[in-house]
Amino acid sequence: MLLAAVDSVGAYEWDSVSYGETAFSDFMEADEALRADNPRCRAYYYPDVSGNIYRPIYFLPGTSNDQPTDDTQEITARMELFDAVCKRIVECMPDGLSDLGKYRYFAAVITGRCEYDSSLSTMSLPYPAYNALVNGSAVCSGYASAMEHLCGEAGLFCVRTDGTKDGGNHAWNRICLSGSYYYCDLTAADASVPGSDAWLECIAITAKRAKSGNYVPFRKDMTADGTDDIRMPLEGGDDVLFRQAKVAEHLAVAAMSLLGVAEPAAVPLRGEDGFHKPRRVKRFYIIIVHFVSLRVELYAHNI
Repeated sequence: MLLAAVDSVGAYEWDSVSYGETAFSDFMEADEALRADNPRCRAYYYPDVSGNIYRPIYFLPGTSNDQPTDDTQEITARMELFDAVCKRIVECMPDGLSDLGKYRYFAAVITGRCEYDSSLSTMSLPYPAYNALVNGSAVCSGYASAMEHLCGEAGLFCVRTDGTKDGGNHAWNRICLSGSYYYCDLTAADASVPGSDAWLECIAITAKRAKSGNYVPFRKDMTADGTDDIRMPLEGGDDVLFRQAKVAEHLAVAAMSLLGVAEPAAVPLRGEDGFHKPRRVKRFYIIIVHFVSLRVELYAHNI
């Protein structure tokens, strides 16, 4: 009942009186399982308990559950856009990449698309992957959630890991290469030039470097044990990988602007110093949008 209702942004009503003394704990367990198995729904849904009745609260993706809305069509449209952007990012991935190459590709997309939210306005949002990939602004939890989501769409192992770094709260990812677990910290990578040694080192952090970097996960089963310090060049060269990542980034920005879901004034690109420098998107692409299905196709030229 819960999954069908939430997936369709529909109503449900759970009357605890009808379900006995354990109704509250049973409902919360079911709801937690729903949101754990379907993290996408956290972008727009939260359960509400009023007396003995449990009902859904819906809010627009990119906002929070303290700003509920009845505009289910807008919620559906935004989530369809999110799904379309994520699908196209996966489709743009070059063929023949190893798992490491795929991790690096998604890292290139996210660090190219997203800019760190120094205002911290996105810090407490329930599913910040949406903000990272659609709005292009997030804190560490957004970078990590976006990486987890895209890897999941591509069938790659990747888990968001919450903990501390240098004593402060932080979020990063745990990835798997050749049976060993490494950390991937895109927030740290975003401070470096994509493809540079410093950037590459943030994509597969060994157990030794995780320890020296003061990464401490809250869960003991989320440690890194990889020992191979992976510094090999990008597969296919910088041009192939980052050209594809830039195609996906341009798609996200252009599609959002065209659909009126967001109005980004600029695309976060890199200057020679490695920091974000907003520049207008050059119109080297043609966007065709089918408004019924929100399917987006991109034809890129000379990107």
